[in-house]
Amino acid sequence: MADKKEKDLTKVSDAAYIRALDSNGNPVLISKADLAQVAAELIGTATSSKDGLMSKTDYALIPKKVVVNRNYIARLGQRNAWARFYALVVGQISNSIVAFIWFAAHSETSLFIHEIHSLVGKDQVSGEVKIYEKEGTYYLDVDTSDKNCMFTFLSNFNAEQVSQQVDDTFTPLNPTIS
Repeated sequence: MADKKEKDLTKVSDAAYIRALDSNGNPVLISKADLAQVAAELIGTATSSKDGLMSKTDYALIPKKVVVNRNYIARLGQRNAWARFYALVVGQISNSIVAFIWFAAHSETSLFIHEIHSLVGKDQVSGEVKIYEKEGTYYLDVDTSDKNCMFTFLSNFNAEQVSQQVDDTFTPLNPTIS
């Protein structure tokens, strides 16, 4: 069979091998599966701190399960100039279903809107959900002896659980609760 120029090759969608060049410029064949694995390793998996197949910004918008218990609190977001934070929070506190919307807006120097709008379980939300600030970051904790709570956040920031507990270095914030 005579050599063909690339422009004369037949186009197919189910090729088992793809023609490529190795690091020395020599023509080689690579299987479709091997090429897919190499591409996946180069692209990587998106996380809250690095881009991957999607951007880290888009990754932050994916709803995530966050556990709040004796060992963990939820980090809600980092304060920066003229930021607005909002989150639809759905979960369970002491075997009661809760749902609320948290909203905060601030300038570089002050928090001027800070609200929680309870949708379900207002008594649990108003009595047990606590918002704190430490070093420009907002946190959510639950003040209950059971302290076995799970939430899902749908928000414009990257909510995540952190292995930390509230202490004297946290400043309690008092949102308006409705």
